[in-house]
Amino acid sequence: RVGAHLLALLLLFLVASLPAGEAAVASVPLQQWQMQSSTLVPDSGEAISQPSFQPEAWIDATTPTTVLAALFAAGLVPDPLYSDNMAAINGSAFDVPWWFRTTFQVPRQTEIGIALGAALRFEGINYRADVYLNGHQLTKLVGTFVLTSVNVSQVVVEGENVLALRIYAPKDNVFPPTNHDTDLALTFVDWAPTPADNNMGIWRNVSLDVVGSLTLDAPFVTTEINADSTASLGLSIDVINWSPYPTQATVVCTMSQISAPLQVDVTVPASARTTVSFTSPALLNVRDPLLWWPWQMGEPNLHDL
Repeated sequence: RVGAHLLALLLLFLVASLPAGEAAVASVPLQQWQMQSSTLVPDSGEAISQPSFQPEAWIDATTPTTVLAALFAAGLVPDPLYSDNMAAINGSAFDVPWWFRTTFQVPRQTEIGIALGAALRFEGINYRADVYLNGHQLTKLVGTFVLTSVNVSQVVVEGENVLALRIYAPKDNVFPPTNHDTDLALTFVDWAPTPADNNMGIWRNVSLDVVGSLTLDAPFVTTEINADSTASLGLSIDVINWSPYPTQATVVCTMSQISAPLQVDVTVPASARTTVSFTSPALLNVRDPLLWWPWQMGEPNLHDL
């Protein structure tokens, strides 16, 4: 157990030294999918996400894409950006969810085998999705702009893996104004015609991330500018424990204009996420802060964290 804790601590410092977005030991993009309307697929998500399932007459889709964009790429609808073709596309076809399905291989004796965790990372699904992997429903995703990492360490297998998403279009019922059945999604409100599918689909990257026992996520900085030419800062970051046992770690934070490193010791429960907040009024009250100014007012100062 001591050795595991030392390994976890080493991995945490390794991950913390990487630029944002590179917390994984390795990342495999999942871009080649097949899709089909749920009206043509009576099978359950558990069945569709099995290697034995045979997707007959499914449509190839390279992500990121919306359903309508994939249909156009496959030659199944006319160019929706030409003339009044958009108006001729049957919008009712997108009132039901659509399935997206992909497979990926996990070879033997790879980094997945020696690392302590694997995660599916979703950077943008429009708008809702039921997530299935290898016959198991993992979670439900909600929100176009929500970044989510799902722990699949106990579900991913050596050899072929199957990921299936049942995706629902956003609700965009803005009229009458008293209607509240509306989602904050990718919608059009000006002269641009609304896409028939309301932009439903996988509009940002999906990847399989191989991770160490601990990773850092969601750094957050709050600022309050004071009348005495100082700024009061609040700093926090999430520590994710991908291992099946509690793990101790030390999180160290440095930032330009903070005179000394901040340090917090934390024990993260098994397979859990803990938010670490740094509290040191003496260090987090910055005098004469270098602010980010609009270009016509001054320098757009940025700070390394």
